[in-house]
Amino acid sequence: MDAPKPHGKTPATRRLRRDGHKVIFLHRKGLKLSSILQVAPDAMVLAVGDERDIQLIEETRECAGIAHLTIIALVSRSDQIIHAYDAGADNVLLDSQFHLVPAIIRQLSNRLHKFTVSPLTGLPSGVQVEYAMGKLPSKQGWSILYVDIDDFKSLNDTNGVLFGNMIIELLASVCRETVRERGNIGDFVGHIGGDDFLIISSSNRASDLSDLIRNRFHRRSRLLQSSLVSSLSVTNRGDSHVNAKLNQLSVSIGIVHYQRGLPKATVEIARLAAQAKANAKRLSVRQA
Repeated sequence: MDAPKPHGKTPATRRLRRDGHKVIFLHRKGLKLSSILQVAPDAMVLAVGDERDIQLIEETRECAGIAHLTIIALVSRSDQIIHAYDAGADNVLLDSQFHLVPAIIRQLSNRLHKFTVSPLTGLPSGVQVEYAMGKLPSKQGWSILYVDIDDFKSLNDTNGVLFGNMIIELLASVCRETVRERGNIGDFVGHIGGDDFLIISSSNRASDLSDLIRNRFHRRSRLLQSSLVSSLSVTNRGDSHVNAKLNQLSVSIGIVHYQRGLPKATVEIARLAAQAKANAKRLSVRQA
């Protein structure tokens, strides 16, 4: 099969890029889950050759951080169709139907992202957060980081929803970047909603990730403030109270580590994570 290259400039790939889709095209040589995780695409088009490719689809669906991807399998034989669907492909096409890929990706992505991806941050949300949490009871050595912005409601009410969205996007970027640089391959970063984020990593990385996220967010929020404060839509731009609050943006991060005897129910794990975040917030208030 003459499969398209990941960087190939075919009419189909040009349409996908023009539509703003980040798609990875994978061939039959050297296919690894790490390749998908590094690119963090919206969709994956996989040329299926043998059982290793079918296994890659299964591994993608099992990996919480990318389980929401739109997956299209390209096959050369009709007997591969059922295997690809069973593994978790959203759609299966014959090689000769590659020209249909852009239309299918647009349709599937629009439908799936409504339920699985935050429209503001592009991070997994909704059922994907639940899915990632649901896999924890079968694992060991994990840590959950529950992240939110201190006094966010007051900041949002004072400076407006657009400013609030900028701050949420900034925190999402910091979390995503930090986990990519200092976490493990396969770590999960999800957007619960509002200013709340959830990270699943290993216990030996959790404290380092927490410190880096707090420091990076504080530093970058100050840089954002310096560029935006003059144009913020507030009633009194010279209000020192408003400027002081912007200058003190910070996050609280609660951490729950895996330990023997920890409740196995997902709802209990989520409750412990929320409790840890509340404790971290009370501590930060006392230290302020």
